[in-house]
Amino acid sequence: MEVVLQNSFERTPGTTDKGMDYHITQVQLHCRVCARRLLKAKSKCPSTIFLCKAHAAKLLNAFGIDTNNDDNRVHPEHFCPSCKRALDRVISAMHRKIHYKCGTAPFQWEMHSDRECKMCEHFHESAKGALAKGAEKQHNVTKGRLPGITPNMIIGSVNKSAPPPVISSEHSYPRPPLAKDNLSVLDQLECPVCLDILTQPMELPCKAMACAQCIIHWVATTGSVHCPCCYSCEPMHIKPASNLVLLMLKDVLVHCTICTRDMRAAMYEHHECTPSLTHEEQRSAAKLIKRISPEKGVFQLPTGGTPITFMHVTNAHNPTTTVCTRTLKSRCSELQDIRRIVSGGEPSALLQSEVLSLSNEERKSLLKEAGISDEIKIGPAEVLAIKVGLAIPWNKIRLLRRWLKASNVSLACEERMRHVSKRIVDDNIQGELAPFSFTLTSGGEELRAAPLVFIPNLIQKVTQLLDENHRTSRLTWHNGVIPENEVWLKLGGDKGGGTFKANFQIVNVAAPNSVQNTCVFCCFAAGDSFANLHIALNRYKEQCIKSNEITCRQYTLKVFLSGDYEFLSKFYGLSGASGAHPCPFCLIANAEMATPLIERGHAPPRTLDGIEEQYLFYLVSGSVRIQAQHFYNCIFEPIFNIPLEQEAKIAASTRAVKKGFLFNEGPFVKELDKALQGFGVHRQQYFGGAFVGNHVHAALKVSNINKLLTSILCAARANLPHKAEMVENETVKFLNVFTLFAKCHAIYDNNFIDETNVEKLGQCIKEFLSYFRTAFPGATIPIKMHMLEDHATEWVRLTHVGFGLLGEQGAESIHAKFNSLGRAYTAIPDRVERLKCIMKEHLVSIAPDMVAAIPPPKKRKKSLDDT
Repeated sequence: MEVVLQNSFERTPGTTDKGMDYHITQVQLHCRVCARRLLKAKSKCPSTIFLCKAHAAKLLNAFGIDTNNDDNRVHPEHFCPSCKRALDRVISAMHRKIHYKCGTAPFQWEMHSDRECKMCEHFHESAKGALAKGAEKQHNVTKGRLPGITPNMIIGSVNKSAPPPVISSEHSYPRPPLAKDNLSVLDQLECPVCLDILTQPMELPCKAMACAQCIIHWVATTGSVHCPCCYSCEPMHIKPASNLVLLMLKDVLVHCTICTRDMRAAMYEHHECTPSLTHEEQRSAAKLIKRISPEKGVFQLPTGGTPITFMHVTNAHNPTTTVCTRTLKSRCSELQDIRRIVSGGEPSALLQSEVLSLSNEERKSLLKEAGISDEIKIGPAEVLAIKVGLAIPWNKIRLLRRWLKASNVSLACEERMRHVSKRIVDDNIQGELAPFSFTLTSGGEELRAAPLVFIPNLIQKVTQLLDENHRTSRLTWHNGVIPENEVWLKLGGDKGGGTFKANFQIVNVAAPNSVQNTCVFCCFAAGDSFANLHIALNRYKEQCIKSNEITCRQYTLKVFLSGDYEFLSKFYGLSGASGAHPCPFCLIANAEMATPLIERGHAPPRTLDGIEEQYLFYLVSGSVRIQAQHFYNCIFEPIFNIPLEQEAKIAASTRAVKKGFLFNEGPFVKELDKALQGFGVHRQQYFGGAFVGNHVHAALKVSNINKLLTSILCAARANLPHKAEMVENETVKFLNVFTLFAKCHAIYDNNFIDETNVEKLGQCIKEFLSYFRTAFPGATIPIKMHMLEDHATEWVRLTHVGFGLLGEQGAESIHAKFNSLGRAYTAIPDRVERLKCIMKEHLVSIAPDMVAAIPPPKKRKKSLDDT
């Protein structure tokens, strides 16, 4: 944009009258808009002011001041920065079409009067400083220039309606001396007026460059509008310098005379340095500090704001590595005091930040020089917990140790780990090849040697676990459910993964049915037939005689039997569900179970003495299996002498309804699988014996029951549309029967059941069996439904303990753990030794110290399906 520079300092000749001369002189020293004084009282230089003619259009539009007809004897030629800012705000609001009310009212100027001139009185008061309170702050400028006049004052646009161009302050820099390395650029970037580096460069008609302030000074002092370089081109046409020149000015190296540093001109504007003190100033400051400061410590000097803090710091003459211990401690204490002041009272946080700011190599080198190891060490108990938790053999632990060593993590040595393992196991495991019975595919049986691993002294192992749980404060009495002087013990067994595992669980812990609380004391790789159970478990019969009289430490041990129906039947020597009297708790006949309890009443109960007596009669009669019904199906001697009233009844009653699960593939089964997998259950888990309590809890939710039955109904409508109505009717039946059974399960699956819930449980069981008999009149009442109808309420009323506390989930889940451990020891050829290694790892994993070393899992957020 090309602009025209005009002479704005031509004065109108004044009169010879002294009052008139004073009036005209004072007029030009005040603001055209607000009449404030533009000079300090004792200053001879005007402040930063703006030319009215350069902003004539704006003043007219914003304030209604027409400066084109101004008289120099009446009206000032300039206005102050405060009015300039108000003018810019009004013009900006007008461009944005916003109504802006300016607080500045234009001053009304009058001609001079010889009698009483109001203007001269105003000038006199202004000279005294009456109006200087709100004036702009004055600024000093360098010698030889007209102070305070900016390029905005001398640059007027050819197009009066557009605002004048403004040179941004980011391209204007102070005038420090050039660095020695850049003195050669002075020829290209020097101003022809001041012969110094350009500041706010403007391009002259002859293509030369000059400072904007120098052009103003040239016009003000010479009264000429000719070019200062070629003395031609009138009027002088100027325009801002190109961006290339501005970039060159930014990259010029300048020299700071205070801190003696060289830097780019763009950085000099924000550069801060403290001038160095002279020798006399340094001596005076030292004397002052010595006089006001204590011998040691910190003192502060007020500054009107944040005080300046001074502190004595010892001038070290020797390096830290060569001083004595006393001096080293003194230096550390002094550094700690400094760190406390700098950190705002948190020296430890600052020290931590200092260490973290170091790189890994610097940190390692620092710790090594200080004799501090940053190696992470994991103890033998923790490493052993990792080993058994991840089912890692010893050779993999050695490999893991080498890997972690490269990352500065050290594992405990194998010798210490084996010592901890030996202390836990206590050489209390024996193994042998025993003759077990195996069923042949042809229908017969044969005896084969199979590995048998067992703990000889069951009571000693129970006592050991009780002591460890007592030492780790893990024993609990479940808020009074268990008497304070009693410890309840569950004995059970289950077959899975090719082996039978007899186990026990201490009920007096927080999670009695967990895998970590399930201790396997006998394991053999054969079926769970009557003969095999007697071969493996007869060694414990004497230990469990009169179980109510067994005492461990200060507690009375009360033993319960827990397991599925098949295990309970074999445990007490009964022939099972195919017998005429299949119930292990009463002498009811198989044909009588279809009759409701309210019509037939309770059958006579079984007792341990009665089972032994009937078994003797069975032996005397010749042990003919077909005649077992005459002896209430007692065909074997009970393995343990545990009274039937201490049996955890209905342990597997959650499998009471077994409808709709088929082995064959088809559209119904596929839809059923999808629904089961939707809540984490697989159909194969049910038939494979892995359908544990958690699966039952999920399957008996009302929402999941609806998913199951809806999947069957959708498959019927898609594949059998002509049978859809029949399937829908059957689906309603199953929906009702599952829902009624879920109500029963929700009550008896708790740890404690009060008398109110006992009565509610009896009513729910009655409704469930009544609807089942009505909806499925031809269906057989299985033995587990009979146990639910006849014995569940009676047993819960006796102890007020639910089946959730005495369930068999841990015994069922232990198979997966044994399979995982077995895969780690497949390389051992000896079957007995391999099973012994698995048993040792299992016993180590359930030790309370190992369980405490396992970090708890992070709780996941529940999804909408879980709720």
